[in-house]
Amino acid sequence: MLKIGAIAVRAILIASGAIVLGLSSGLAKHQRVESVPAVTSFSAFVGGFGLVVTALGLLSLWIEKFPTVLVLVADALSAVFYIAGGIALTLALKSVSSCSPDNEQATAERFYNKILNGGCEEIDGIQYCYVGGGDPNEDLTPGRCKRARSDNVFEYVGFVFAIGIIVITYLFEVEGIRRKTLLFLSPSDDKE
Repeated sequence: MLKIGAIAVRAILIASGAIVLGLSSGLAKHQRVESVPAVTSFSAFVGGFGLVVTALGLLSLWIEKFPTVLVLVADALSAVFYIAGGIALTLALKSVSSCSPDNEQATAERFYNKILNGGCEEIDGIQYCYVGGGDPNEDLTPGRCKRARSDNVFEYVGFVFAIGIIVITYLFEVEGIRRKTLLFLSPSDDKE
């Protein structure tokens, strides 16, 4: 029963890692000026790391010689990365009150947010941010904002399920030890 639970949680972790990696990479791709913000790069790393750890955990379910301690440590590290990425992105998006294109205050907040604006540069004393796709009246920040918020949510989802898989893996290991002990201690039916 625990094995089925572990597979289900690992499936959710695969989805979470893939979504975090994809959304973060998409946000990084929209960066036009300056380097990609560190929060965005870290989020992409978190998604990729989560995928690798989940694959490692899935392999450990079928390869019994795989050290459980290694899987537990990797899952714990993944959980730490997920929560760190989630908190960092939450703080980076804290100044943005809404992703709605109808809210003028939120539009100004998105314009100056380094995660959402595509980078800024100063030309002749005027700050230009690449919020549009070339058209000065176009604003792509609402879509970027929604992607960043989704990325943020899936980092927290990844954290919760990483903690869940740590508990399941530990219980799976304890159950395996108990079964081996019971098999070792059970009396033999052979009578001489």
